Amino acid sequence: MPEDNSLQPSPAQVAAAAEGAATHRGEPHAAGLGSRLNWLRAGVLGANDGIVSVAGLVVGVAGATLARAPIVTAGLAGLVAGAVSMALGEYVSVSSQRDTELAQLATEERELRQAPDTELAELAAIYQSV
Repeated sequence: MPEDNSLQPSPAQVAAAAEGAATHRGEPHAAGLGSRLNWLRAGVLGANDGIVSVAGLVVGVAGATLARAPIVTAGLAGLVAGAVSMALGEYVSVSSQRDTELAQLATEERELRQAPDTELAELAAIYQSV
């Protein structure tokens, strides 16, 4: 059975989609406002968490002593520990998401090779359900 290439995207469309640009008029695929707001939300939440944690630590140590050196040391230690914790937590989170996405892509690639007609029907069903 000859392959019908009329439904295949052109090389220019593939290149545009890879760059997040519109592949045809009226349908941009670039990340929108929602994606940027998620980054802002995460940044505000992280900053607030860090400020509250370090302030709590400093106030706790200040309640135990009036000497400045232990209070400053506790504040700096809390700041460094919080920054390292957030950085490692974000790294693990992003790595886990990347690994999951790569596994999903490998599954889809395998399914496309083994049963392309079934995958086409699945894709059509997804679009029809929207």
